[in-house]
Amino acid sequence: SEEETSAAKNVKQVSVTVHDVHGSSARARGRPAAKYHILGGLPQKQLQLASVANLMVQLSVRKLSANLQWASLSACPSVQVLLLIPGISFEAMGSDAESHMPFLRQLWRAPVRGPGSQDAAHDPMPVLFHRQQRPRRRDDESTTNATSGAGASFVSRVTKLQPESLLMSRQQLVGQGFPSPDEDDQPEGYRFVPALPPTGPSAPLLAIDCEMCETAEGPKLTRVAVVDDDGNVILDELVKPSLPIVDYVTRFSGITKQMLANVTTTVEEARDHVAELIAARPGAVLVGHSVENDMHSLQLSYSRVIDTSVVYPREVVDGVVNLRAKHSLRFLATRYLHRRIQHRSDDAQGHCPAEDAQAALDLVKLKLLRGQKHGMPDSAFLDTQESLFQALFRRNNEASVDVVGSQVFVDNLVLPAQSADLPQVRGHSTTSDEETVAAVAAVVENDSPRLVVAELHQVADVLSDPATFPTTFLPPSEEATRAPFIGDKGDEVVDALRSADKAARDIYESLPPNSILVVSTLRGHDAYLKYCQTVKEEMEASYSWSQTHTERLRALANTCRESALMMAVTRK
Repeated sequence: SEEETSAAKNVKQVSVTVHDVHGSSARARGRPAAKYHILGGLPQKQLQLASVANLMVQLSVRKLSANLQWASLSACPSVQVLLLIPGISFEAMGSDAESHMPFLRQLWRAPVRGPGSQDAAHDPMPVLFHRQQRPRRRDDESTTNATSGAGASFVSRVTKLQPESLLMSRQQLVGQGFPSPDEDDQPEGYRFVPALPPTGPSAPLLAIDCEMCETAEGPKLTRVAVVDDDGNVILDELVKPSLPIVDYVTRFSGITKQMLANVTTTVEEARDHVAELIAARPGAVLVGHSVENDMHSLQLSYSRVIDTSVVYPREVVDGVVNLRAKHSLRFLATRYLHRRIQHRSDDAQGHCPAEDAQAALDLVKLKLLRGQKHGMPDSAFLDTQESLFQALFRRNNEASVDVVGSQVFVDNLVLPAQSADLPQVRGHSTTSDEETVAAVAAVVENDSPRLVVAELHQVADVLSDPATFPTTFLPPSEEATRAPFIGDKGDEVVDALRSADKAARDIYESLPPNSILVVSTLRGHDAYLKYCQTVKEEMEASYSWSQTHTERLRALANTCRESALMMAVTRK
């Protein structure tokens, strides 16, 4: 009709220009033009996952030429679909996968870097759906050393904090795996030392560290050292396990067969010596690194503890210290004390427990001197976070959001939105990728402005099966990068990739004209990486973890942080 023709002339077709962030034209470099109406080639710089969230907000504000740093929009899309397909790395989109994902390979795509650390890939969902603000100003990260010999008078006179402010909470003690803080709930054979209030102006500090050897029943105590808050070594004792030693683990413990040949001190006697040192100092605070290991090796229970792995955390999520993500004591000493510890040479092998205890003590003193913010990661100082949905509705109060996927996926996004009083966020739970495709088609049938967030989970489900893991634990990096084509279920993995590709194509074809499909593969939740991290803890406890393992774990974690961003615009 004439009315429909007139309306069509007023519709501005959507296109996206992707800018080469290094300033050169992609086409001038001979790259093929991307299909599906995305203009430009791959950006030369790897994108961060937060860029995906920023893109979705810009797409939804209904403002022409809403510029990003790496792309610009010619018009506001009528429908925006953010499709998440966890489990596909950027490398998986390469030539080996061409026949498995023909549709996705035609889209404009770029590599995206997910959150994580050297040996871990973190959950990407908080980064994608919570747009973090700039960090607040924090204390100076000066590494001026708090030297030994400062003593309790130093703590009470010049520090910003008192030791009480750094004590582990009951919840942290339980979460970290300490012996129960309740006297009536002690494991058999453990000695409970009551926590008394300090009698002086400040609580005395006692730093502790233990070394273990391997027996037929696991690691057992062979040496314990305690350093007082003046830096004096007041206990350094060798201990003879009651069980035969199968490995002295000299390269780590520093203990040799000759050192224990004439030792008669038992673990019970060593435990009592430590308990007496604590009891002689009312309100004493036990300082160390991963102190729960020392407490269990001594079979000792005491609740006034400052743990350097907690007060110098590796990660803070929503104001809570992640107790499973830790820096090593060696790293902390190097960074904050400018001190080299645990260095093995021809003349000295393994750790020195007195040296480690001294390092932990000085780290705590430095924290007391500098204040709570010292040694904390930037994630602990973010202003109140604004979710992707809050940012969207703040800019466009007429927007609506539909979340489609499994019940868990829907609940994780919709329930927080409802708590934030965002009724425009609606959930549609499905039990399969096929149902998800149908549900997306249903919600976009009306082409009013909306954002649809959907998840296809079949690929991730298949890759979580241990049968898809490599047959060799932590294979070399050149083998690990071939994931997800690994393990004994290669055919199932290929079928899942083909199914995801077909589902993405079906969703694209269901969109009305001038819509945009944004695909993010979110390869951050990797089941095999989690498995390796669990095995690492077991191997470290038995002293069988090697530098080669560390290097391969880091290579795997780096691979698991790589994902892909893809885009396509409809012009029907």
